[in-house]
This record gives sequence, C-alpha cells and structure tokens, in this order.
Amino acid sequence: MDLIEEAESVFQLLESKAEDTFRLGLTIVNANPELKQLAEDHYKPLLRFMGKSSLADLYQILERFAEGKISKRVDFVRLIDTLPATSVARIKALKLERNNLRRLLKIPNKISAFTGLETLELVAEGKQIKNLPQGLGKLTNLETLIIQVEQLQKLPAEIGNLTHLKALSIEGTQIQQLPKEFSKLEQLEQFFVLSNHKIKEFPIFINHYKELLYFSWANTWVEQLPKEIGALKELIYLKLSGNRIQQLPKEIGNFTKLENCFLENNQIRQLPTTIGNWQELETLSLNLNLLQKLPKEIGQLRSLEALDLERNCLEELPREIGQLSQLKELNLRHNQLTQLPDEIIELTQLRSIELGGNPIAKDWKALNRLQKLLPDTTVLG
Repeated sequence: MDLIEEAESVFQLLESKAEDTFRLGLTIVNANPELKQLAEDHYKPLLRFMGKSSLADLYQILERFAEGKISKRVDFVRLIDTLPATSVARIKALKLERNNLRRLLKIPNKISAFTGLETLELVAEGKQIKNLPQGLGKLTNLETLIIQVEQLQKLPAEIGNLTHLKALSIEGTQIQQLPKEFSKLEQLEQFFVLSNHKIKEFPIFINHYKELLYFSWANTWVEQLPKEIGALKELIYLKLSGNRIQQLPKEIGNFTKLENCFLENNQIRQLPTTIGNWQELETLSLNLNLLQKLPKEIGQLRSLEALDLERNCLEELPREIGQLSQLKELNLRHNQLTQLPDEIIELTQLRSIELGGNPIAKDWKALNRLQKLLPDTTVLG
C-alpha cells in the first residue's frame, strides 16, 4: 500500500463516528511523520475554519457538526467547501439562518451533499433569497423540513421526492401555491402552513396525507375547504385560523380522533351537524366568526373542556349545550345573547363563563341568579 492509499484509509478512521476508531487513526498518524503531514494538510482548512490547529480536535469538530451544533456565525458556503465529503454526509441536523446565509443570493445546490440530513431548517429574512435549490430533493433521509424564507416565491417540485418526510413547516413566504408533487409526501404526520398570505387555494391533494396528526393552515387567503380534507381521519390537532373560510364541509365530521380545533378569525356562518362526531374533542375555538346559531349536535362533544365563541353573532344557545358534561371554560363575550337556556346549570364542571359584551351582561338579576345556580363557577359579565 503506497502512502496515498494508506492516507485515504486513515482518513476514514479519523472521520469515523466511533471515538475509539478515531483514536486508532490518530495513533497511526502520529507514528508516521509523512502520514501526519498529509493529514494536517488535508484537514488544515477545516481546523483553521474552526479556529483549531491540532488533529486531536478533529473528532469533536465533526461530532459537533453531525449533531447539528453549528454556530450562527458559520458561513454556509465555506462550511460545505471545508468539511470532508464523508463528514458532510454524517450531519443529521442543519439550521441555516441569517449569518449562515449572509453572502448568498440563493441557497447553493451543494446542499444536496448533506445526504444524511434528517432535520433541515432554512430561515432567511430580507430580499436576497427567492428560490430554493432543486438539490433539496436529494436529501431523501429528511424527516423534518422547516422553511421560513421571507421572499421565497416558489417551492421546488423536487421536495416531493422527500418521501420519508414526517414534519413540514412553511411559514412567512411569498408562495402562491404548493406544487402538485407534494402529493407524494404521504408519510407526513405534521404539516404547518403559516402566514403565507398569497396562497388563495387549498390543495386538493391533501387527501394523500392519511397519516397526518397535526395540521395547521393559518393566515392565508383561502376561502373554501375541499371535501377531500375529510380523508385526514387520524387528525388530533387542527388549526385553520386567520383565513377567509365561510363554510366547513360536512366531511370534517370524519375527524373522530380530533382533540384540539382552532377555527378563529374566519367568516364561518354555520357549523355542519357532523361536528357531533368529534367525540374526543377537548378544545374548540371559534372566536371572531359570523356564527348566528350552533347546531344541537354541539351537545355530543362529551369530552369538550374549553369552548370559545367570543365575537360572533349568537342570539341564543341550543338547549343541548347542557350536555357538555366535561366543559370547564365557556367564553361567550361579545355576542347578542339576551338569555341562556335553563340547561346551562347542568354544566357541573364549569369553572368560568364569560358574558361581557352581551345584552344579558347588563341584567344583573340574571347574572346573580346564574351565579347562585352555579356556585363553583366564576361568572364574568
């Protein structure tokens, strides 16, 4: 074996994930002056980049990168050019933000070299980065992808190749739609689309995400939900806040495992009767909508603990609300309620009821009577 071949063999030892193997490589290098010189020349850019000079520091440096512990001050382009290829592939978590990307007009396609990545966060403010590289599609081990790039105009279709992806978050961009290739992300368990104000249509291919547990689609210009959303039968968390949704499809009744639902700040005028299927629901927030009445099926939400109906147009509550045996918090502020159904006293677990901003809040006799009937409840007028 000549010196070059021996050096390449030793480099594999020095870049090993096992510290014992690294120490063996270091011992071999230190015993051969020529081999040591080759190793020092090979790793000199990386050591200098990290402010180190000794090969003994190499393991700690590479392990730090492999764990995703990369300083915000590290220049991403220099990092790629400096790290050995085998070490780049070892990195499992990478967060690129601000200073990491400070010299870039775009994220380089070289990011495809990080083939071992399981978690990638891309956070960029300002006007410089408007597109993401197609090379992202080669990071097929990715399980978590977070994109928060302020001026991003378009998402690469190649992200659809990340079929092991379990968590995807897209926040605060300028994108107008999701590529149809995203339909291939069938292993998603968490999907968050937040504050992407130019999105006007909800993707029909949402029905491909049958493993989805946590779903948030908030602060967009979406007005309608497709019936295909009913395919998300494993959902336990749903947030559709801050959109322009006017009507909920009856298919949302398929969310029989749902525990938390946030629908505030929309334009919803009525709820489908199928919400009665939400037997596991514990929290329901509907404040800042246009609800004029509630379906009697609301009484079937026997696990419900918190119900927020603030700032709607409710003039009355259905008698069935008294069937919410686990309800602890009821917010009815700023509606048009002049009275409450007698069945309200059946809410024996209720700890607080807020009525401020309703006509009934001015009726002190009614409030005092309610307080006597519900002695363990804080009645706020």
